Amino acid sequence: MRNILFVSLILCLTIFGCAVAQKAHAMLNGGQAKKIIVTNPTQSFRDSETVSLNFKDAKKAVAGLTKDNVAILEFKTNRLLLTQVVGEGSSSELLFQTDMAPGEKKYFRVMK
Repeated sequence: MRNILFVSLILCLTIFGCAVAQKAHAMLNGGQAKKIIVTNPTQSFRDSETVSLNFKDAKKAVAGLTKDNVAILEFKTNRLLLTQVVGEGSSSELLFQTDMAPGEKKYFRVMK
């Protein structure tokens, strides 16, 4: 019985992971996306570094982008990251976090 539950859990996680990857691929191919480059200019590791983008500028770059449909895709891991939009109007900011090695450059896509 435990083996059946374990196999079922692995299958569910695999299907969920594939669904997320397919959604990200579909968003890149079917929707607009804006490439972003983030660089750590220091010689220190930056764990869980918060990246802040002006949300008004992001909306200009990706037509139809809203607080409810915004997504950030990390190129290297092909993962959708957790995002948050804070503030109102022209002062609203799109936030996400990433780990950065010294001197590292990372590529992301803002998309809907």
